[in-house]
Amino acid sequence: MSSQIYRQPVERRRGHSSVEVGDNLYMWGGRQPDFPEVHNSEKKRSICSVVEVCHVPTGTWVQKPTTGNPPLGIEGYAAAVIRNEIFFFGGRCGHDVCHHNSLYSFNVDTLNWKELSPTTSHHGPMMKSFSGMVALRINDEDYLAVIGGQGPSSNTPPQPGAQYSKGGNQRCNEVHMYRLKTGEWTSPTVTGDRPPPISQFTLTSITNTTVILFGGDIGGLKYNNDVYIFEFTDTSVKCKKFSNPGGSVQWPQARDAHSSVLINCSSVPHLLVVGGAGTNDCWLLNINKMEWKELTNIPDSVTDRYWHSLSIWNETQTISWIIEFGGRTGSGSLLSDTTFIEIISSAGDLVVQSVLDINEYQKRRIQDAVGKWMEEGSVDLTVTRVNMLGAPGAGKTCSKLLLLNEDPPTDDTSTPIACKATRAAVCGKTWNRVTRDNLLGELAVDLNAVSQEKKTKEPPLPVVLSLPDNTQPAAEIPLDPSPTPQKKPDQAVSSETKVIEEDKEYHTEAVVQEILASQPKRIHKSDHWLYVIDSGGQPAYQDLLPLFTRAASLNIIALDLSKPFNERFDLMYRIDRKFFPCYSKSTQLAFFQSAVSTGASFKPLDISCISKKPTHSMHLVLGTHYDKVNDDTLREKEEILKSSMSSLQSYLQNCVIHHKKSIIFPVNTIAESEERAKYSEEICKAIWYHGSDASLEIKIPIRWFAFELSLPEQSIVSVKEALSIGERYGMKEEDTKQALRYFHNVSLMLYYPEVTNVVFVDSKPILEILSQLLALTYVDDDDALASISDKPLSLKVMNNLKEGFFNEDIFEHLKSMSVIFSLPEFQLSDLIRLLLHLNIITKLEDDKRDTTSFLMLSFIQ
Repeated sequence: MSSQIYRQPVERRRGHSSVEVGDNLYMWGGRQPDFPEVHNSEKKRSICSVVEVCHVPTGTWVQKPTTGNPPLGIEGYAAAVIRNEIFFFGGRCGHDVCHHNSLYSFNVDTLNWKELSPTTSHHGPMMKSFSGMVALRINDEDYLAVIGGQGPSSNTPPQPGAQYSKGGNQRCNEVHMYRLKTGEWTSPTVTGDRPPPISQFTLTSITNTTVILFGGDIGGLKYNNDVYIFEFTDTSVKCKKFSNPGGSVQWPQARDAHSSVLINCSSVPHLLVVGGAGTNDCWLLNINKMEWKELTNIPDSVTDRYWHSLSIWNETQTISWIIEFGGRTGSGSLLSDTTFIEIISSAGDLVVQSVLDINEYQKRRIQDAVGKWMEEGSVDLTVTRVNMLGAPGAGKTCSKLLLLNEDPPTDDTSTPIACKATRAAVCGKTWNRVTRDNLLGELAVDLNAVSQEKKTKEPPLPVVLSLPDNTQPAAEIPLDPSPTPQKKPDQAVSSETKVIEEDKEYHTEAVVQEILASQPKRIHKSDHWLYVIDSGGQPAYQDLLPLFTRAASLNIIALDLSKPFNERFDLMYRIDRKFFPCYSKSTQLAFFQSAVSTGASFKPLDISCISKKPTHSMHLVLGTHYDKVNDDTLREKEEILKSSMSSLQSYLQNCVIHHKKSIIFPVNTIAESEERAKYSEEICKAIWYHGSDASLEIKIPIRWFAFELSLPEQSIVSVKEALSIGERYGMKEEDTKQALRYFHNVSLMLYYPEVTNVVFVDSKPILEILSQLLALTYVDDDDALASISDKPLSLKVMNNLKEGFFNEDIFEHLKSMSVIFSLPEFQLSDLIRLLLHLNIITKLEDDKRDTTSFLMLSFIQ
């Protein structure tokens, strides 16, 4: 969905009709500027071979080309609908006094025209325009009834019993029926109060067999304001007239060229009449009581018009939208605007709720769609947290890019302790990065689908027709069954209206505006997402392991095949792209054993919308730099790993994903194109098949994505601000806390409500200051110390640090202090409390060094 205003029919027109089928309006023909005034031509056929379609739930108009030959009567024709077919009768041709009595059908599914009965002077209704036509359903058969109209005199044999006015352009009161089963025109027996010769009236169905006529031109500059009810059988029609009783009773003035629709809220049929030549008003008729009421709160822009079209779309059983298009104003201006009138049923009465132009209506529909989407939308996802682990320089970043099917890095910039999680989608057993723009596009697709989806219509209310002098008890008369699927009443929506909370204007939020402005684009249709965390392999990662321990994860362990697994190497501290020795040694095998062992301990998840929790962590070994070794070396490394695994507990041995019969997946992480894609697909496929124990299944509310995208760009936000952001999307406090727990568990967002009132949206500040603290215990190099500390440290302090002891004052020396303590809600005492909570440090109350000294627990062997 886009926030742009959609097109509407560009051509002004009059004398047309718009017909509702399901959720769409179909508009065709009408007198338009520059329309060729000829009987037939290529240009006329071209114009008439296009139908305008309005998708009412969104207010969007589109033009659709049609097939077959359209009718030649383009103005003042009569139209009616039966299921998925619209029928068009008669109309003016557009030149001289040429009129038609042809009958065409238009299939809205195939967009194909079909001539059912040609224009002829030998039989059927007279060639005429401005007649009325309705669909009937009698004894389970479909009929069309055509009444009245005007046209040139003596163009067909007169109908027995019908009357015709005098003069060149005569009106008639013919009543014809067309039986669709046989394709024949018939003349029913007419009894009762037959109207005089009449044209330019409205003829509206009440039930399958009952029709109401109002207004019309009766000749001699006289117009009608009587109401006629027609009751049809397959061979007859009974007419009943209701006139203005006079006195103080409200009754509309006589008119022609107006429009009307039937509103059936609360089972009571009402006729809405808008405009007409020489009038500027709007009236509502309670048909059962035959009581008129003028609607005075309708603007002149709606009522000051004639030869316009009027349609109705019932959104629910209590909410109807009246759609008005085109026509001519009293001053003669031809119109091309679309107006939407919302009428609701309230306490048994009909109330005009709003009158909107097309731009206002589209914004309203977007607002309603966004509100419904935000409050009810969700996505079923399988989510896996992926940790890229391994010794420094093992190729973790290159491996991540390989799995994402992206190009290898162009430099060898080392990774810090850990990087912000990379979101990826599993698509066809391959991985693809999901950027912010990708996510916005995906959400736009989802919102577009919600707004465009064909909602199951509520069953129409049965019409209870009981005319004022009817001596029979009122009975329910069912409407013609709808061709569209049925819909259960929306219990969440009150009879008054709204589908969204009145005080929640989600569409005004910046992120929602980004979604609306995004081109809906499904980059990767996927129901499995990954959050990939790249660790730098520095010793600080192990020292700070409690910060990274979450629910079960998929651990991808990179081992450099070109280097010995058992050979000890110096661990290095890296800062500003420089390496400094830490005077500590390790081996690749030790990294492997540590990763598998520590991955066995994880924290359980407590999020209500999770349907399946991860069972345990899984591990996959990537043998990098495969291009630098031969098969013998690979087999040797395989045996070393197998021997190492034998020392692990048996259940851990079942948590390692195998490559065929091997533990190691050998890869060249800087391979080119096809070879690179082959590696990526092979590994991702193995993870897809065998790594599900480390995944969770969750129904994520749409508003969580909007919440995540709305978090400020700064790394640290207060919990109070986060709760405020959640509130803007209708999230209660617990909802927001659940979302924070979710993102804490799948990414590197840090949320510890037990001890701190802030959220680390980006963990970089806390990792950086702790990395600098730990570096003081590792390095002696003056350049390294200058990169870490703003102030010189005493020898005593440095010696204590080498043993893992420190006090709070040490943080004042660190360069990253100003960033992490930028919020008043998170100061030094909060950091100390967090580190104590995570068991990264312990407090030494009675230590001789200082009464407030701390010990880094990683120093305890």
